[in-house]
Amino acid sequence: MRSLIASVSFAALLLLAACGDQDSASLPKPLEPDAQSIAYFCHMNLTEHDGPKGQAWVRGQDKPFWFASVGETFTFLETEVHGAALQVVYVNDMGQGSWANPAPGAWIEIYQASFVIGGKVPNGMEDDGPNAAPFADRAKAEAYAQEIGGTVVDFEAAAKALAVDHPHEDDHGGEHAS
Repeated sequence: MRSLIASVSFAALLLLAACGDQDSASLPKPLEPDAQSIAYFCHMNLTEHDGPKGQAWVRGQDKPFWFASVGETFTFLETEVHGAALQVVYVNDMGQGSWANPAPGAWIEIYQASFVIGGKVPNGMEDDGPNAAPFADRAKAEAYAQEIGGTVVDFEAAAKALAVDHPHEDDHGGEHAS
């Protein structure tokens, strides 16, 4: 009986793993920002900003929505996305490259990242606003936090830390359509 339960459990794990691989394989792959990559909120070209960027893929769109910072990416998730429309959100893995030049191809799904919040994490747009540095490797996030201060948190804690008070106002007092 014990071996039957173990066999059934193992088979179930294999099925779940196969489904997970298939789901990941069907997701859009992250792109690299270029001269045509305009940030959703600030309407500036991403190549004009240092630090990690974000991109969100939504069903029915053939290109991602781009974000000049991780903070903007969380704002989009909090205020603009509704239900099953969201396919995947990527952020730069800051364990690779530098703040001035995040490594090409170094993207991680936002829900899987560890984030450094607080300390001296730079913020590209809002000088006094919160930002986060995402890492694929928690040990690298912890080393970065020791270097600059701050706390290493998961997605949920980062979302709470970066929550917005006025979701549709940009830095210039304008409003965005939702």
